[in-house]
Amino acid sequence: MSNKFFTGKLYLPLQQGYLQSVFFVFLSVGLFSCQTTDTHKLNSDSSALFIEGRYDEAEEMSRRALKSAKEKYGNRSSEVATILTTLGGILKEKARYQEAVQYLLEAIDIQKNVSDSNADELAYSYNNIAQVYIQQGELIQAKNHYSQAILLFRKKGGVELAATLNNISELELQSSDFDSARGHLKEAREILVVEDRDDDEQFVRLYSAVFSNYAMLMKLLGNLEEASTTLSKAIDYVEKKRGNEHPDYAILLNNLADVYMEFGNPLEAVNLYLKALPIMERSFGTEHPLLGVVLANWAKAVHDLGNTKEALALIKRALDIQETAHGQNSVQAATTRLFLSELYYEMGEYNQALKILTNALEVYRKVYGDTDLKVANMYINLGEVARRSARYDEAREHLYQAGSIISDLIGEKNIRMAAVLSNQANLDSRLVIIVMQSSYSIDQFHYQVNSLEVNTPL
Repeated sequence: MSNKFFTGKLYLPLQQGYLQSVFFVFLSVGLFSCQTTDTHKLNSDSSALFIEGRYDEAEEMSRRALKSAKEKYGNRSSEVATILTTLGGILKEKARYQEAVQYLLEAIDIQKNVSDSNADELAYSYNNIAQVYIQQGELIQAKNHYSQAILLFRKKGGVELAATLNNISELELQSSDFDSARGHLKEAREILVVEDRDDDEQFVRLYSAVFSNYAMLMKLLGNLEEASTTLSKAIDYVEKKRGNEHPDYAILLNNLADVYMEFGNPLEAVNLYLKALPIMERSFGTEHPLLGVVLANWAKAVHDLGNTKEALALIKRALDIQETAHGQNSVQAATTRLFLSELYYEMGEYNQALKILTNALEVYRKVYGDTDLKVANMYINLGEVARRSARYDEAREHLYQAGSIISDLIGEKNIRMAAVLSNQANLDSRLVIIVMQSSYSIDQFHYQVNSLEVNTPL
């Protein structure tokens, strides 16, 4: 998810675009020594509920499976490790990251020390905990665990290796390590060409994910034509293999819509969202969290077409879905609310925008800690809205907090600090043009003197 900020004009870190692929194998349902046990059925049922987005029910079922497995197989059995992996995945989706890490670390410890443990299971657990570390912003830990999974899967190659290469490429895309991402995606695509499996649902999903991530890479590198071509090929592939009612078909349409948004064509993006959403509703129901993402993306597109009223209705529906799926104080719900606050900001309803941002700040601080750059960006946004509300002391305090975090983490000569300074200039009614004297050149920035808006991709 991009995490931008605004200066003078509200810009918020809403995911506007790609639906991240579902990382390969968070849930394990068929690796018990006795396939017909109640424990196996409980774990299988919890996995099915997870896929449907029914996370509370999935967690309750998984905990029942865990209790049953401990009673039947012992606390340190491979069966218990399998369910701990499932439970960790569910908790990750509920943004309860510390608990998820606890269960996944326990699963890894069991798998490394139990003689009948499956090497693939250990690799899956490395995969899964890496995903949680990404959500916590611990990218080095995440990359280390993905690398461990790759080492295990390289022993046999195949689809599992391709899936793990895809997963680490998503991390590399987030950290702008484009060369590594290109290499891993190239290897993953080569494996998929050799392994092509018409009858394997997971294979089609993985094919869709790898091509989506390659298209994302092309988009980030500014090659929108290649991004569009890649997604069109993936759409044709999924339609040929699974038809045009398949959920991956809808997800690819959503991702192609994101590319059209980058092209500056929100009208074509809206047309794609109109095709994607009904497919996803028929596939998942009307309350699945993925629908919340598509609705939020759609809201941004209609907003760009100048229809604030429709955007407001769409983002409110998206928020209802995210709150139901993840909870009112989840990161997902808080992030969805940010675009709602942008709409209120543009409508001049600054108190509403301030209330939403204040709530989002508390959620972000709880999840990411007080000194994360995402939290700093939130302080920048709060400072701007407080300034518009004539709450000047609050605005100065928010900007001070942002500047302190940024300075401690990445120094004072960077684009985030430029945003703080330009907002301070607005606050003090003084014209300040910031010239960066580090590795950034003046050509990397566009300054609008009237608003001191800084328009630069992060």
